[in-house]
Amino acid sequence: MGNLKTYLTLYKMILQGYREKNVKNELYLLGILRSTTDLKLAKDICTALKRAGGLFPIPTLMALAKDGDSKGLLAKDAIAGIESRVKPEEKNELASFFTPEYWQPVWLGTPEKFLSYVAFLSNLISQEPFNDEAMDSLAEKLINEIDIDLSPYQTFKALRLSVAHWDVRKDVNLLITELNESVLLNDALDNTAVIKNAESQEEENLIYMKCDYLLTRLKLAVDEEQIRTMLKIANVLNQP
Repeated sequence: MGNLKTYLTLYKMILQGYREKNVKNELYLLGILRSTTDLKLAKDICTALKRAGGLFPIPTLMALAKDGDSKGLLAKDAIAGIESRVKPEEKNELASFFTPEYWQPVWLGTPEKFLSYVAFLSNLISQEPFNDEAMDSLAEKLINEIDIDLSPYQTFKALRLSVAHWDVRKDVNLLITELNESVLLNDALDNTAVIKNAESQEEENLIYMKCDYLLTRLKLAVDEEQIRTMLKIANVLNQP
């Protein structure tokens, strides 16, 4: 059962229809949609997104639709509603947004870099840094969601045990440095009149949207804003 704020947000979106300023409301509702097991609430949220949602909900809805369960079918219906509102002149440009393959992450880096990627993210979940069990568990979830080739290693555990020479901590420390710099940069932008140009803003929005897809698929019991930021930073390792 949703709270009063949830239903006020739902009704406001349905009554007003699609507006660009709906983004904050969309993000709020998507956070609830990811976690709720209440199908009536999920249906109400998907109905609001179907009638008034923009592009931001697409990756989360795509991630839910992949399961093909009752909630996934509701998400699929919401996607169809959003796609129906795309302007004719934008259909070709946005066609990929409405294909599941577009949102599935692909690992371009080396298997060793993936080890560092998992180590960095697992520290958010496990209170013990570089915990082997936490890393193996998270890696299994990631491998199910990411198009990745670990060869010549058969499993992530085999990778972890075979590359004792790999300096995971060095990679993780670099990511932590980047995370701190990102926080400082955002704080600086918040305290000045500097505004990102449209191209930079669109690129950043797309990165966060792709992170939304993965965090929805992973179903981790952690703070969503935190894991979204961590996924964005960790993706620095995903380079050919």
